[in-house]
Amino acid sequence: MGQKRRIIITVMLILILITNSVVVYADGLIFTDIEGHWARGYIEKIYNMKITSGYADATFRPNNSITGLETIVMIANLLGFDEDLHNYVDEYSEIFSEHDIPAWAKSRLAYLMVEEIIEKEELDGLRVNGASRNAKRVEVANFIGRVLVNHADKSTRMTFSLPYKDAMIIPSETSPYVDLMLREGILNSASNDGKFLPNNEIIRAEVAKIIANTAKLLNEEVDEDQDIDQDEKEEQQEEEKIETIEGVLSGVIIANRSILTLFDDVNKQLLFDVHKDVEVLIDGEEAGLEDLVKGQIVHLVIINGQIKEIEAEENKEAIDGFFRKFIRGTTRNVLSIIGENGTSQTYIIPDGTIIMLNYREDSLANFEEGDVIKIIANADFVLEVEGTSKMKYVEGTITAKGTLANPYIEVATEENGEVIVVIEEGARLIRDGRTTTFAQIRVSDEIKAELEYEKLIRLNVSTVRREVEGLIRRIVIGENSFLMVETRDGIREEFEITENTSIRIDDRASEIYDLRLSFDVELKIESNEVMSVITSAEIDPEIIRGEITFIHEDIGEIEITKDDGTVMQVSVTSKTIYIGEVGERLTFRKLNVGDEISIRGNSNRGVFIADRIIIDRAN
Repeated sequence: MGQKRRIIITVMLILILITNSVVVYADGLIFTDIEGHWARGYIEKIYNMKITSGYADATFRPNNSITGLETIVMIANLLGFDEDLHNYVDEYSEIFSEHDIPAWAKSRLAYLMVEEIIEKEELDGLRVNGASRNAKRVEVANFIGRVLVNHADKSTRMTFSLPYKDAMIIPSETSPYVDLMLREGILNSASNDGKFLPNNEIIRAEVAKIIANTAKLLNEEVDEDQDIDQDEKEEQQEEEKIETIEGVLSGVIIANRSILTLFDDVNKQLLFDVHKDVEVLIDGEEAGLEDLVKGQIVHLVIINGQIKEIEAEENKEAIDGFFRKFIRGTTRNVLSIIGENGTSQTYIIPDGTIIMLNYREDSLANFEEGDVIKIIANADFVLEVEGTSKMKYVEGTITAKGTLANPYIEVATEENGEVIVVIEEGARLIRDGRTTTFAQIRVSDEIKAELEYEKLIRLNVSTVRREVEGLIRRIVIGENSFLMVETRDGIREEFEITENTSIRIDDRASEIYDLRLSFDVELKIESNEVMSVITSAEIDPEIIRGEITFIHEDIGEIEITKDDGTVMQVSVTSKTIYIGEVGERLTFRKLNVGDEISIRGNSNRGVFIADRIIIDRAN
């Protein structure tokens, strides 16, 4: 039972890496990131002694800092902590609560306080603002010094001289322990350029070395190469510890040292080493470790801390509901939803779970209460999350609208292109701050729509007002009447003329029938609907420049290619005046193909009639 507890507590220290597929590393290393590292031997020794398990991605991260609580757990394991034999948490429950000590560290911390390795005053430095603080070198020296005195029958000296360059800043209560660790070969005075650096954070590799060297003095070093006689082997076999555990698979690492992680029946994350000859069954069929997938329900048989048998089964299901809340915990993340039957349901969200919101990869932190949610789960373990926001907002310009019998609008948006919004009964329609109706909504209005569960609840409409000046280029009279106007910039645009459009010619009320091509007009427009047309019956002449490409002498017409490359027909009359390059009067017959000319005139019913033609450069 002690072995099982040791594994569970150690597991709480690790960062669980969860993936949908099995990760495979090269053989030959217990941890994948210690090859060539100066501390490899020390790290492998404390792993073999079950003092540490490293991380679930088969790494030890030797150059990372280590927290004070993680160091305490290692020291407790070094001293042979047993959950059943050394349970002193109740004695310290009140002070642990005051110092925010997490559950996974309490039993080992209490054990070391009973053993006088940790003092009550030192609890203040273990947690800061709800987070575990990294250990300093001076703190680890105090812990290990007390271990040597209390458990290795070592003594400190009253008189000594420390060889460190910064010996003066080492606290007086720590100096005797540093001297003792130097004498016992646990520390090396030449390291760190001859400085002890008491207030620096200590890294995991340094702690591994210190604990491995301390283990020698405690006679607890485990040497995998030592010979064990047959009597000892038989005794070990008789003391074989067999456990069975059931849970939801959260990850598998395949390497020289294979690791399996799972959530047990109380949602605690556990880590186990896998025996090299492990037997794997999936739904009763023989399989390999590489066939296991997170989310499977697994039944484990564990012998002396290693998994010997794995039985896995699939149990995926799709669940629909509504997002309630997301809780980010220290050891696991939890999702709470309201199911379609109205009941609250809770699921575990491991790292690596696929999260989609509104068809984009996202985070559960961005979900809001009431958002529509669909999850793919295996038991309480979520594999995928797909959500749609409860509230949806559409902003853009109306490009088309339906009828009173089928009310909808098409909206051009920047993000999603064309979007159709159905005008639901009961939706609140507001135009320029006042309540309006669907009939009063116009194409080109700018809108902001609020939808709840895809149903329109509010539509804010803004009128787009502008003025356009230019020449009439086309008039269409019919059920839907239009004017095409060419602006001063040469842009042509069509505008709808309705029964509500006010048309005034020379300040007199008029109708669309009274308008003519080439009239110079001023339009006042609201959301593409012409509210007023103001013009004069006097037509300003146009100036056109181009090159003569054909002359129809019989009908009095010339064809020119304008400067912009377009071709147009120009008619002449008996009143047309022709002027040469030097100002002399000419006749129609003096015009030649290739002449570059300027023509002044006006359009009448689609025909441009010249009243003056000037030859700029004769051919």
